[in-house]
Amino acid sequence: MPDAIAELRPRLAWRDRLSLSLSSRHLPVLRNFIAALDARLCGSMDSVSSGFQCASCGEWNVTTVDDSAGRRQSYVEDCQICCKPNLLHIDFDPAEQEFVITAELE
Repeated sequence: MPDAIAELRPRLAWRDRLSLSLSSRHLPVLRNFIAALDARLCGSMDSVSSGFQCASCGEWNVTTVDDSAGRRQSYVEDCQICCKPNLLHIDFDPAEQEFVITAELE
């Protein structure tokens, strides 16, 4: 597995170029996305990368959903941009085979 990851890392060089073109307020979101992608490549299958739009500022946030916790979940996560707490409602959509997250202010 480490050889496969080493082989994939050069293909992800876009992330370095992308981070240079983003403003500093977007970098925490990008770092979280890269961490989630790296965890996915390393075989961590109990968590799935997904995202939500902050109910306060409207910015997109990348988050990780623990799929071992069930198909319906709710928890609070702070926005990575404005730091306001968002109550996340997470449902698994079997037709699309993905988690759908809706957010509201806590």
